[in-house]
Amino acid sequence: MDVAAEADGTDDLTAFDDAIRHIRILSAIAIEHGATWITLDRDFARFPGLRWEVPRLAG
Repeated sequence: MDVAAEADGTDDLTAFDDAIRHIRILSAIAIEHGATWITLDRDFARFPGLRWEVPRLAG
């Protein structure tokens, strides 16, 4: 365990950056295939060309 990285939050930033990179990659794949991304996260609106929608929850 890197105590210095843990103390300054570097590991958290690295994990966040990795998550954002994966989201961008998956969004690009969805755009290429004309897929619709189903999510509760409205931040996906920032990806031009990505079709996305909020799921219809039963209830």
